[in-house]
Amino acid sequence: MMRTSVGYRHDLAAVAVGLAIVILLLVWSAAVGMQRHALGAQQEADERDIENQRVCERLSFPLGSTGYAACASEADWIRTQHERRLGVRSGDMI
Repeated sequence: MMRTSVGYRHDLAAVAVGLAIVILLLVWSAAVGMQRHALGAQQEADERDIENQRVCERLSFPLGSTGYAACASEADWIRTQHERRLGVRSGDMI
């Protein structure tokens, strides 16, 4: 049975609509993924800041003191070295 040009047009329209839906879903997924990634990174940064503040306060460098920035920087360096060691041990490339 031969298809008419109208039948082909309907098939092409259905494919185009399906393709548009797939593209929209991919764009939406990418946008949501980037937003979640940014939120996670911000939460991680907030947690690091709170940890730094607590450690530095225990070491007598409260937030706003002259030694706080150096203390927080040292805490970040220690954390980075620890994460690097964990990555090497687990075989990850950090």
